[in-house]
Amino acid sequence: EERAVEKAALQRRYDALVQKIGALDDQHQQVVQRMSADYEAKISQVEQEFFRELTVERRKHERLLAEIEYKDQNHQQELQTVQQKCTDQIEQLKQEQNLALAIAQQEYDHACDVMKVDG
Repeated sequence: EERAVEKAALQRRYDALVQKIGALDDQHQQVVQRMSADYEAKISQVEQEFFRELTVERRKHERLLAEIEYKDQNHQQELQTVQQKCTDQIEQLKQEQNLALAIAQQEYDHACDVMKVDG
């Protein structure tokens, strides 16, 4: 009978340990679930912030690209305007030079004619 009492006491201790281990396992599972939920929430928050920042940067990039394209078009137009002005000025200078040469040629011819007559 003493063994039966000892066996019953050991069984109670064993059952208490099993119950404690079960409670600890349940507690551990709850902690793991809570940590997993916290982790998922944090990952979701970080992803949302990342996508917000990415969207802002993409908009900046698009705005800067549009600004560059606009400035490039303006530059091309200004370049064409300057080139046309230069071409016009060169053409005008050529005309003035040709006129001056024609006048000089006339004066030279006139001087030659006068020298022939005087001559």
